[in-house]
Amino acid sequence: MRIVATIVCLCMSFWGQAQTFRMTEKEQTQVKKTSNKALPYLLKIEQVLDNNAILLQQQDPNIQNPAINELVKQSLTMATTENQIRLKKIICIACYKEEWLNQITAAELLLDVDIEGREGISLAQETNQNQAVYSTENTQQRNGQVPIENNRELTAQEKSKRGYDNLANALKGHFGQDYFTVFRNLDYNFVTMNFTSFLQGQMRMAYKEQLRQKSKIIEKYVPGISTRQGEYLNVTYHIKRDNNIYGAYSEGATLVQSVEIVGNSDLVANLFTAYWQVTPKLEGYKKGEVISKQFWNDYVVLEVISLRESKITIKKGNFTVDYEAIFGLHPQVESK
Repeated sequence: MRIVATIVCLCMSFWGQAQTFRMTEKEQTQVKKTSNKALPYLLKIEQVLDNNAILLQQQDPNIQNPAINELVKQSLTMATTENQIRLKKIICIACYKEEWLNQITAAELLLDVDIEGREGISLAQETNQNQAVYSTENTQQRNGQVPIENNRELTAQEKSKRGYDNLANALKGHFGQDYFTVFRNLDYNFVTMNFTSFLQGQMRMAYKEQLRQKSKIIEKYVPGISTRQGEYLNVTYHIKRDNNIYGAYSEGATLVQSVEIVGNSDLVANLFTAYWQVTPKLEGYKKGEVISKQFWNDYVVLEVISLRESKITIKKGNFTVDYEAIFGLHPQVESK
C-alpha cells in the first residue's frame, strides 16, 4: 500500500508540472474562424488527454495515445499557410506534447507496480505504434452507466462526447480498421474527421478545397502522387442542421443525411475495396450496373457512371440502428 501511495503521489506530481493547455470558448471560436475543419481534431486531442487524466487518477495505466502529431497535421493540412501560422499562435502544441509525455511516465510507474516479476512492455513504445483508440474493456465497463466524474453527473454535452467515443470504439471493434465510420444520422464533424484521415493517410489523397451550401458540403480531393492528369475524388455530404441537440464536439449538430462520392473509376473502386472491404469487378461492367452493401444505417452502392467515372452513394436502406439509444448520442440541449 505504501508503494502504491508513493506512485500516486508521483503521478500527481507529473500532472502538476505539465503545462496543461485547453482551448477556451473564445479560442475555439478563433480556431473555427481560422479553419473550420481544424477544431474537431484539436478537441479530440484534448478529450483523450482529459480521459487519460481521469484514468491515472483512478490508478489505471491503460491510457490512450492522443496521436498529437497526426491530428495536428490533419488540422493544419486543411488551412492555408497564413492560417496555419495563426492557428499555431492560438493553440499550444508543445503543451499537449508535454502533458502526454508526463502521462506516459505516470502510467509506466503504475505499470511497474502492477507488473511484478516479469518485464513489462514499454507504454511509450507501444503507443507510438497505435492510433488514438479507446480500449474495449474500459468502454464495456461504462456502457449502460451514467458516468460520474468528481462526484458529479456529466453534462449533456459531455455525455454526447462520451457517446461518440463509445461509437468509435464499437466501429473499431466491429469493422477492425482505424478511422472507419458509418455516415448517416451522425454528426458531420465526427464523420469527416475519420473519413478524411483515411483518405489522406491510407489512400494518400490530398485535400484540395471545401464548398459549403445550405444543405450540403462538398470536399474535393486529388491523388498526392498521380501519373495521370485530371484524377479526382469529390465527396458530397447532404446535411441537416439541428441546433436543439448536442453533436460530437459542441452544441448543435450537422447531421449527415446521405453521401455521394464521385471520381475516376479506379480511385472509386480502390476506395470501395479499401474502406468497405468489398472487392468490385469493374471490368466489363456496363453503365448503371451496381454493387451494394449494408453497413448498419448505411446502404452503400457502387455505380458506374461512364467508363472513366464511377460513384458511391450512401443512403437509407432497410436496416436501422438506433445510435441515440445504443450509444447515448445527441442529447437535447438544456433550456437556458
